[in-house]
Amino acid sequence: DFDGEYSLGLPEGKTAFFDLKGYTVSMGYILQNHGNLTIMDSGNETTGAKGEFQTSATMENYGTLTLKDVAMSASTNVNLLDNKGSLIISNSTLTALNGYVMEIKDGKSMTMDSTTTLKANGYALLLTNPNPFTIKGGNIEGIYNKGNLTVKEGTNIKLAPSKGIAILNEADSTLIMNSTKEATVTLEVERLKFTDGSGAPDCYSHISTIVIKK
Repeated sequence: DFDGEYSLGLPEGKTAFFDLKGYTVSMGYILQNHGNLTIMDSGNETTGAKGEFQTSATMENYGTLTLKDVAMSASTNVNLLDNKGSLIISNSTLTALNGYVMEIKDGKSMTMDSTTTLKANGYALLLTNPNPFTIKGGNIEGIYNKGNLTVKEGTNIKLAPSKGIAILNEADSTLIMNSTKEATVTLEVERLKFTDGSGAPDCYSHISTIVIKK
């Protein structure tokens, strides 16, 4: 196994491949990508056993980051990854503790396959991006959207474990659910009723406007 004791950075215009080869790598300093970086795990050459990429500091992506066949986790309550670039993820599991798996601060897109999962104790994904960002594919345990998000067909969004909500969309943010298939959509919205039990009148939660465009 390997402990990373220094910050690592890949400059713009450079390409690098990082293969765990079944080892567990623990990073205590920032890994920052401005180029084209691939992190993968081909497994132990003898046994085929897989390792894990663990970090106690938030990774930063400004370029193109590809994750393939790898398990990655945050070992402290930080975000696993802050993104301002593009992401391509396949057959990987990304896990956060009390932070987010990712905060999407900018960039263009994230593409995942059906065997990729993002999971956390709360929402796996936070979007604060001012520019449009597109997600396609993968399994995401909860999205907190404060930005400009388009979700493409093939994306499986599950309830955030401790929230009981799949997507929390903030006021003044943009959320577009995009599919090439026609289907009947049923929305059931319940107004929550609050009673303090002291004789005061009941009050109800406010409901934001929902617009569906074909």
